Amino acid sequence: MGIVAYVMGYISPSLLLGALFWLGYSSLAHLGGGRTLRDLVGFLVIGAIGFSVGQLLGKSTQSPFFEIGELHLFEASLTAWLLLAIAILLGRR
Repeated sequence: MGIVAYVMGYISPSLLLGALFWLGYSSLAHLGGGRTLRDLVGFLVIGAIGFSVGQLLGKSTQSPFFEIGELHLFEASLTAWLLLAIAILLGRR
């Protein structure tokens, strides 16, 4: 049994897909507005918070708009990008 099959037995596909989107969004935000490793860590934390809050918002409203399995991608992406954009704007001051 390979490591991928072992990990997939314990992690839901929605959680894994959400983590990939969150990491991608945070990395893109760092490319656009980050300078240091500290900025990258900040973007990762802010992206995770935004994506999680958006996912909870999508679950609580039960919105079917752009949903992949149990992942409410529209709400999660919107809140993650909103918080990341605020972080970029505040970092430029």
